[in-house]
Amino acid sequence: MVTRDIAVLAVSAGPADQALIPAELAGLPVETVVLNPGPPGGWADELRAALRARGGRRLVVWAPHRPATVIAAAEAQQFPDVVVVFTRQAAVGVIEALTAGRSVASIIHPPLPVPDQALRQAGAGADELFCGDGWRVELTDQPQPTWLTITADAVRVAAAGLTPAERAAIAERAASVERAAPAGRSATAAAPAQPDGQAGAGRRRLLIGSANYAGQGRAWAQAVTDHVPGFQALNVQLRTLAGLVFDSDCLLRSESLNDPVARVDLARELVAPATHVLLEDMRALMGTSDLRRPEISPAFGRAEAEQLLASGRRVACLVHGTAGRTPARHRAVEPWSPYWDPESDFYQVRDQLVRELAAALDGLAAPLFVATPDMLEYIDGAVWLPIVAGRDDFRPAPPWGRAAKLKVAHAPSSDVMKGSEFVDAALTRLDRAGLIDYQSVRGVPPLGVPRLLRQVDVVVDQVVLGNPATLMIQTMAAGRLAVAHIAEPTRRRYPEPLPVVEADPSNIAEVIADIAADREAYRPLAEAGPAFARRFHDGRLSADVLNRHFLSLEGAP
Repeated sequence: MVTRDIAVLAVSAGPADQALIPAELAGLPVETVVLNPGPPGGWADELRAALRARGGRRLVVWAPHRPATVIAAAEAQQFPDVVVVFTRQAAVGVIEALTAGRSVASIIHPPLPVPDQALRQAGAGADELFCGDGWRVELTDQPQPTWLTITADAVRVAAAGLTPAERAAIAERAASVERAAPAGRSATAAAPAQPDGQAGAGRRRLLIGSANYAGQGRAWAQAVTDHVPGFQALNVQLRTLAGLVFDSDCLLRSESLNDPVARVDLARELVAPATHVLLEDMRALMGTSDLRRPEISPAFGRAEAEQLLASGRRVACLVHGTAGRTPARHRAVEPWSPYWDPESDFYQVRDQLVRELAAALDGLAAPLFVATPDMLEYIDGAVWLPIVAGRDDFRPAPPWGRAAKLKVAHAPSSDVMKGSEFVDAALTRLDRAGLIDYQSVRGVPPLGVPRLLRQVDVVVDQVVLGNPATLMIQTMAAGRLAVAHIAEPTRRRYPEPLPVVEADPSNIAEVIADIAADREAYRPLAEAGPAFARRFHDGRLSADVLNRHFLSLEGAP
């Protein structure tokens, strides 16, 4: 092991720090810089001078004082061979990684953990992978329209604005592609994405991202892989701090996109190999429009859609619900609409979101889908892409309605959008009267929903929107009785009667009381649920819709 080109610099901002710093760390001597006492305003100059004096060695900076860590990390961005850490354990880990041959760039910007890497580690064959092998990365000093560009055969990155460590990490990615290229074929001659099915090992590839609301991006991807011959599909979810985690092929926190190297990895590993891309709510996948503050808003999604279309890939758009449901129009047709106050922040924010999405979709030459049939009233020219219930949703459930009291649950994803104030008030009264056993459930992890459904008889979904959403479909798949407000025009869009009991805030108490008083009258509806859910929501119809209206199209829409 060669360690003579590795140095350790400990940053002391006071006696407490000095007590933590040993003379040697992981077999290397430790040099110490003691910052001037007082406010940290002048520390940047001191740290910058210390970094410049490292003598060309790779440097591990251990700053156990948090403000010093932050300032040191900011200064280190100008150096390609400096790693700043806060804890002793992290310092030891970095030293060991460098000693084992890892580069500084790979430690600061580790490769994105996407499925193909896991499959490679498991020994899966290359033909089974949806990955970026062979897609070259070009780091260019030439000006580009965007800092990151997907072309027909490459991921092109503008070097301007990158820190030395970012540039070094991206250069490593480019070199690794060249090294991975099969003998006799240079990665610089990688085959471009072919909409006619010639990409990779003869398989076309669909990428869906990046919302994955209710896990539907992943579910649609699985449906395509299972039911559309010749296609492999994966999804990406960019998760905000407050967002729920659903099953996903590639789960990224949205703040991870602050690292341009992570976005280059995403582009190379998943976007570049895709022949088809389905954008959810026109959310940008890669943040190509801004190097430092990546945006996933519709305007930036539109720019990425146009770039992907120009590269020869096919693009479609999917609108989930809130982002496309015009508040004024919903308020006009639904008496219990949550958009009842046009002056509220709630209304104004959602109205602005709808306007932004509409502007991003305007004139885009791409197929357009909606996730629930009610959205056909709001999005002109769209095609309904049915929600998919998961395999666990269809597991056999206990016989319906056998408990002494009718067990009723309400598990809203959003209290306002589900009308929970009306549901909770009405059903709590019935529970206190001894007519039902009511569970008002919040915060159930998505993977726990199938188990919850099998413990109750009735699930009340939303009573104010008029749409058939994911929980209602899971309820039917489990053979439980679903209660919700489904607008009559939406019910008519199904080719057969929807086995869902109608209720709204004006009659929810009476409806549930009637079910409790005469369970046998409602048993046929509960028992009809699984077969109905299989016909429309087990993935086969969804895959067929995507295939007919997007995947099998021969040319631009």
